Amino acid sequence: MGLLPDAVIAQDDFVLVRRVAPSDLDQYFRWYKDPEIQEYMSNPHWDPEKPKSDFRDIFMRKYLIQTSDRLSMTICAIPGKRLVGQVMLFDINRNEKTAEVGILIGDFSDRRKGFASRTVKLVLGYASEEMGIRKFCCHIMKGNRASENLFTGIGFCRRAERDDLSELRRYEFVTDV
Repeated sequence: MGLLPDAVIAQDDFVLVRRVAPSDLDQYFRWYKDPEIQEYMSNPHWDPEKPKSDFRDIFMRKYLIQTSDRLSMTICAIPGKRLVGQVMLFDINRNEKTAEVGILIGDFSDRRKGFASRTVKLVLGYASEEMGIRKFCCHIMKGNRASENLFTGIGFCRRAERDDLSELRRYEFVTDV
């Protein structure tokens, strides 16, 4: 089953951002079992020891079913459209024109190659033009220097340090478009 043309959200000559497809399940499952990815997820929502059948249920609800306050997307390398990660807009509030952005580059070999920065810029542009979003934030786990560098490098400013009920220490970064 191929992707419909409207499944493409944004692209440049290096990266393509598209809606999540059912065929992405195996790759997402592999990424989410990675202990390094689990370490820096600001809201781990599944136990990596659970079987793929359990993850499939989460995948269907969280990634395939789009809602008015969440947009899940897959990041593909150009050429070849090889999956390299995922990006999400969530807590979308069209009245306040705000959204939170989160990104994951799945394989270590794909990190520090520009996929994340290009993707975030494309997604912020899309959300601004197509959804009217003007203010974006992200929450970064304390110690995740790569994400801190990514977001400050594209214009986000650190606004606050938070202690959540889960006792996770997170930084909040914001930017206006």
